[in-house]
Amino acid sequence: MPKGKPISEDLRWAIVRMHAFGVKISTICTYTDVSRRQVYRILNRFRTTGKVLTATQRKKTGRARHLSSDDVAYLQGCLDLSCDKYLDELQLGLQETCGRIVSQSTVWRALKRSGYTMKKVRYIMIF
Repeated sequence: MPKGKPISEDLRWAIVRMHAFGVKISTICTYTDVSRRQVYRILNRFRTTGKVLTATQRKKTGRARHLSSDDVAYLQGCLDLSCDKYLDELQLGLQETCGRIVSQSTVWRALKRSGYTMKKVRYIMIF
């Protein structure tokens, strides 16, 4: 394995299982393409904690979402009832109904993650 490339959790569990079945460390290194030192680290972590990943490896990355899944479900329900709502209307409804005060861009990003697309509205003045 190239230097610095992370080892997947599945491969780590495979190393633990291979060792439990009595496979030699050198054979494990050959089949998994993981260095001997890393195999020993994985086995040691499993013996001490019962897990193959450290706390930092299990930790989710990124910032926490401002809207919960219930809030996003509310937005989706509003759009299911009437698909021509503006972002400011959704934002106001979210504030009044769910008590969440968020920006329009937060509402838009939550809808975009849910698979919605933005329709551009133009005002046409007819004389």
